[in-house]
Amino acid sequence: MKNRLILGAALAALMMGVTGCSMLTPSFKTDLASTMRAATPQFSQCYADGLKRNSKLGGDVTLTLTVQRSTTALSNVTVAGPQPSDPDFEQCVTKVAQGLQVRKAPVLTVRADYPITFTSAP
Repeated sequence: MKNRLILGAALAALMMGVTGCSMLTPSFKTDLASTMRAATPQFSQCYADGLKRNSKLGGDVTLTLTVQRSTTALSNVTVAGPQPSDPDFEQCVTKVAQGLQVRKAPVLTVRADYPITFTSAP
Protein backbone atom coordinates (compact mmCIF):
# COMPACT_ATOMS: atom_id res chain seq x y z
CA MET A 1 0.00 0.00 0.00
CA LYS A 2 1.35 3.39 -0.96
CA ASN A 3 1.83 5.85 1.89
CA ARG A 4 -0.05 9.10 1.75
CA LEU A 5 1.99 12.19 2.58
CA ILE A 6 0.56 14.77 4.91
CA LEU A 7 2.02 18.24 5.18
CA GLY A 8 0.54 20.45 7.84
CA ALA A 9 1.44 24.08 8.27
CA ALA A 10 1.02 24.85 11.93
CA LEU A 11 -0.73 28.13 11.31
CA ALA A 12 -1.85 28.49 14.90
CA ALA A 13 1.79 28.33 15.97
CA LEU A 14 2.96 30.83 13.35
CA MET A 15 5.33 33.11 15.16
CA MET A 16 6.70 36.21 13.51
CA GLY A 17 9.04 38.94 14.58
CA VAL A 18 9.51 42.23 12.83
CA THR A 19 12.74 44.17 12.74
CA GLY A 20 12.06 47.63 14.10
CA CYS A 21 8.42 47.08 14.98
CA SER A 22 6.56 45.04 17.58
CA MET A 23 3.43 44.54 15.48
CA LEU A 24 3.00 42.69 12.22
CA THR A 25 -0.07 43.35 10.16
CA PRO A 26 -2.61 40.55 10.01
CA SER A 27 -2.69 40.94 6.22
CA PHE A 28 1.03 40.10 6.00
CA LYS A 29 0.59 37.04 8.23
CA THR A 30 -2.25 35.88 5.98
CA ASP A 31 -0.20 36.61 2.85
CA LEU A 32 2.77 34.59 4.12
CA ALA A 33 0.57 31.69 5.21
CA SER A 34 -1.13 31.65 1.81
CA THR A 35 2.24 31.71 0.04
CA MET A 36 3.51 28.79 2.11
CA ARG A 37 0.29 26.78 1.60
CA ALA A 38 0.56 27.27 -2.16
CA ALA A 39 3.98 25.60 -2.02
CA THR A 40 2.62 22.47 -0.32
CA PRO A 41 3.10 20.27 -3.43
CA GLN A 42 6.78 21.26 -3.68
CA PHE A 43 7.40 20.75 0.05
CA SER A 44 5.61 17.39 -0.18
CA GLN A 45 7.89 16.34 -3.02
CA CYS A 46 10.95 17.19 -0.90
CA TYR A 47 9.49 15.01 1.84
CA ALA A 48 8.65 12.13 -0.50
CA ASP A 49 12.20 12.17 -1.85
CA GLY A 50 13.58 12.31 1.70
CA LEU A 51 11.50 9.30 2.74
CA LYS A 52 13.17 7.26 -0.01
CA ARG A 53 16.50 7.88 1.71
CA ASN A 54 15.27 7.70 5.30
CA SER A 55 11.95 6.04 6.12
CA LYS A 56 11.99 7.61 9.61
CA LEU A 57 12.14 11.16 8.25
CA GLY A 58 9.37 13.38 9.51
CA GLY A 59 8.22 15.62 12.28
CA ASP A 60 8.38 19.31 12.94
CA VAL A 61 10.51 21.62 10.82
CA THR A 62 10.87 25.34 11.40
CA LEU A 63 11.76 27.61 8.51
CA THR A 64 13.40 30.86 9.55
CA LEU A 65 13.13 33.42 6.79
CA THR A 66 13.32 37.10 6.00
CA VAL A 67 11.30 39.36 3.73
CA GLN A 68 13.15 42.62 3.24
CA ARG A 69 11.11 45.81 3.33
CA SER A 70 9.72 46.87 -0.03
CA THR A 71 10.42 43.43 -1.56
CA THR A 72 8.32 40.31 -1.93
CA ALA A 73 10.97 37.57 -2.08
CA LEU A 74 11.64 35.24 0.83
CA SER A 75 15.36 35.24 1.66
CA ASN A 76 17.86 34.04 4.27
CA VAL A 77 15.92 30.79 4.63
CA THR A 78 17.25 28.25 7.10
CA VAL A 79 15.73 24.97 8.24
CA ALA A 80 15.76 23.57 11.78
CA GLY A 81 14.70 19.92 12.15
CA PRO A 82 13.68 17.20 11.65
CA GLN A 83 15.65 14.81 13.81
CA PRO A 84 17.59 12.93 12.63
CA SER A 85 18.52 15.52 10.07
CA ASP A 86 18.66 14.92 6.32
CA PRO A 87 20.81 17.54 4.54
CA ASP A 88 19.27 16.80 1.12
CA PHE A 89 15.75 17.23 2.51
CA GLU A 90 16.72 20.48 4.23
CA GLN A 91 18.37 21.77 1.05
CA CYS A 92 15.26 20.94 -0.98
CA VAL A 93 12.92 22.69 1.48
CA THR A 94 15.24 25.72 1.59
CA LYS A 95 15.33 25.91 -2.21
CA VAL A 96 11.53 25.78 -2.43
CA ALA A 97 11.09 28.50 0.21
CA GLN A 98 13.73 30.76 -1.33
CA GLY A 99 11.83 30.64 -4.61
CA LEU A 100 8.64 31.99 -3.02
CA GLN A 101 7.29 35.51 -2.95
CA VAL A 102 4.56 37.09 -0.86
CA ARG A 103 1.90 39.00 -2.73
CA LYS A 104 2.56 42.41 -1.14
CA ALA A 105 5.89 43.76 0.12
CA PRO A 106 6.06 44.65 3.83
CA VAL A 107 6.77 48.22 4.90
CA LEU A 108 9.44 46.97 7.33
CA THR A 109 11.83 44.01 7.13
CA VAL A 110 10.16 40.89 8.52
CA ARG A 111 11.86 37.89 10.13
CA ALA A 112 9.55 34.92 10.48
CA ASP A 113 9.74 31.46 12.02
CA TYR A 114 7.34 29.24 10.12
CA PRO A 115 6.68 25.73 11.53
CA ILE A 116 5.68 22.88 9.23
CA THR A 117 4.89 19.30 10.25
CA PHE A 118 5.85 16.49 7.88
CA THR A 119 4.18 13.12 8.48
CA SER A 120 3.29 10.06 6.46
CA ALA A 121 0.15 8.02 6.97
CA PRO A 122 -0.69 4.49 5.77
